[in-house]
Amino acid sequence: MELKAPLNHRDLTAEKTWYVIGDLEAFVPIGAEVGERFATKGRLRAGVGYRLDASFRVDMLYMLDRVRNTIEETPQDSAQIIDLRFRVVF
Repeated sequence: MELKAPLNHRDLTAEKTWYVIGDLEAFVPIGAEVGERFATKGRLRAGVGYRLDASFRVDMLYMLDRVRNTIEETPQDSAQIIDLRFRVVF
């Protein structure tokens, strides 16, 4: 699931647009050796972005990873990450 919403314009495709971005991910191991299937890892990402024009964007995101080894276990924080992205579209 991902959410992206503009802050200073009505449309995300407008030039010089600031926006907020966020999403959630769940990871489930697959393979023959896996005894039971459940989400062993979850990731939350949230941050802000800036769209200069159709070719250039920059995002700064905070990411929190949480993991667990059994379905009964409470997920524990495994990583906190700052992700800075520069995107150029040709």
